Amino acid sequence: MLALNIGFDVAYILIGLVFFWVSTTTFINHPDLWVGFSLSLFIQGAYLLIHDSLFLKAHQRAFRRWLKKWKNEHYFSG
Repeated sequence: MLALNIGFDVAYILIGLVFFWVSTTTFINHPDLWVGFSLSLFIQGAYLLIHDSLFLKAHQRAFRRWLKKWKNEHYFSG
């Protein structure tokens, strides 16, 4: 599930970059609004990407510790 969230975070960043590109290369009304939207999407996506990546690493580390402990408790030498 966290990997899916990381994919959405990358999509946020890419959409922010596309909005920024549109605001600077085309003639649209209120380009400053588009720049603001693009920066907010980019910053939010970057923060969420860092947050979800760190949480995924912490989850994987905790799972490895639990798995090692479980294997030691349920090891049968027979």
